[in-house]
Amino acid sequence: MNQGDIVITKYPFSSFKQFKVRPALIISNKEYNHGDNRILIGISTKNGSYAQNLNNEDLSEGNLLQESYIRYSHIMTMQTDLIFKKIATLKEKPLREVINKLVKTFQ
Repeated sequence: MNQGDIVITKYPFSSFKQFKVRPALIISNKEYNHGDNRILIGISTKNGSYAQNLNNEDLSEGNLLQESYIRYSHIMTMQTDLIFKKIATLKEKPLREVINKLVKTFQ
């Protein structure tokens, strides 16, 4: 699983007491991904602050069942064994937009 892949994972709520199976975008780079963890951003069907629209036109392979939003406020590191499967891959241009917006979140 690589940067730009959209995966299905056991994504925790902010309390870490409950989990929900949901899609997430892998944002960690190739060098980081040689380990047992990935850095992910959650994907939701609900819009919110710090969110970017995501639809099937943004994908180079696979598809989403409905229009979704990449939620910059939902970032986490996760062990790869909690990632169930890859469902899609984000095109290069939208991936760069995600990374640039993520960097701006911390500036």
